[in-house]
Amino acid sequence: MKKKQIMILLILGIIIGGFFYIINISTFEPHMTGGNGNPALLFMIPTVPLYVYFSILLYTTFSYFFSKNRKNKIVIYTLFSLFAFVCAMIGEYCYV
Repeated sequence: MKKKQIMILLILGIIIGGFFYIINISTFEPHMTGGNGNPALLFMIPTVPLYVYFSILLYTTFSYFFSKNRKNKIVIYTLFSLFAFVCAMIGEYCYV
């Protein structure tokens, strides 16, 4: 059951990441004008419920691993910290 949940989590993460990337590249710059408004709004509609489901699934998966033993906690904290650091560096590089 948990392997299936992790695979769903991985697939949802890739799909949501793709939607966020599409939203990012299809949003017009402030100095540009778009004839049809913002086409990225169409991709935001499925992204929000998928992200909510992803967050709930992520919480249940982490709570399962945290309840197992101390080694899993250390590994997950380390991986989460590394992931947060990489995300912060990507955000710093792309947006500042």
